[in-house]
Amino acid sequence: MNPQQQEKFIRDMYQDLFHDANVEKISTYCAPNFVEDNNYDVLDYDAFVAHVKDVASRPVKAVFDIEFIVNIPGQVVIRTIVNAEDQIKGAPPISLLISYWQFNKDGLVDYCKEVEHSE
Repeated sequence: MNPQQQEKFIRDMYQDLFHDANVEKISTYCAPNFVEDNNYDVLDYDAFVAHVKDVASRPVKAVFDIEFIVNIPGQVVIRTIVNAEDQIKGAPPISLLISYWQFNKDGLVDYCKEVEHSE
């Protein structure tokens, strides 16, 4: 994938998984051996599916706004601002994320390193 295709892939992934919480689309974006390493733990593919389901089931919907993308072949780094859907305008974000997404040879994400700062 070239950088433009990678950026579209990541934006589509954020829309489908984190905005729409469409668990059925996880395999469209993530390899079966996917691993996410974050502040709290390490998630394998099945744990990541459970995480997306959990995000979808919360009473207050989170809004993931991509602030910027640094995009090089095979890797994308994203800064994301997370707010609550019903949050008062101007209030501090729920969390700030910096995540590194790595693509495998098949064009799927096989690794994510995520650092979260929550207020």
